Amino acid sequence: MASMCVRAPAPLDADQVKTYQNCLADGGAVAIDFAEPAHLEASRMALLLGGFALEANGTQLVATKLAPPKKAARRRRRAPPPVARVDGDDDDLVDEDALLAADGLEPPAVDEAAAKCAPRKPCENCTCGRKEQLEAEGDGVRPPPPADASSCGNCGKGDAFRCASCPHLGKPAFKDTAEGSKLVLDLTDDLGDF
Repeated sequence: MASMCVRAPAPLDADQVKTYQNCLADGGAVAIDFAEPAHLEASRMALLLGGFALEANGTQLVATKLAPPKKAARRRRRAPPPVARVDGDDDDLVDEDALLAADGLEPPAVDEAAAKCAPRKPCENCTCGRKEQLEAEGDGVRPPPPADASSCGNCGKGDAFRCASCPHLGKPAFKDTAEGSKLVLDLTDDLGDF
């Protein structure tokens, strides 16, 4: 339908606007004569959201159906460029080391004896075990592994009381017994109490 005239005794709702939208062709118009100017203002937003362009004249409103926007044309995908095939012929490959040697950028030869650097000297008050390790290497005897005991004696109380060199750092608190420090977890189910 190209155009139509309607008398509206009340403001238009979304269902009425949808009916006009379905009845009219693109560019078609509906002239709506409202009983009161307040009804015209109340219907204005519903018509705008319904896809109409509006022209008001007193209590009459002319709503023209707008054409839907054209969709952007899709571009055709181009065919991918041809891929060069390698048939396993290594004749035309260049050795990178030969290129470096030709420019004088060859890395220096590494001497095995110089590669072993002398270890750093241990501190006077060494607590990490480096001093004992160096002394034992000089004797040809390996030092014993460090014991699981800390110098502070607060290992069992938890991280807040442990020193920085504590072997139990990061572990939960435990009971310090004469047998040694063992971590014992209570794995009983406490859901049965409910």
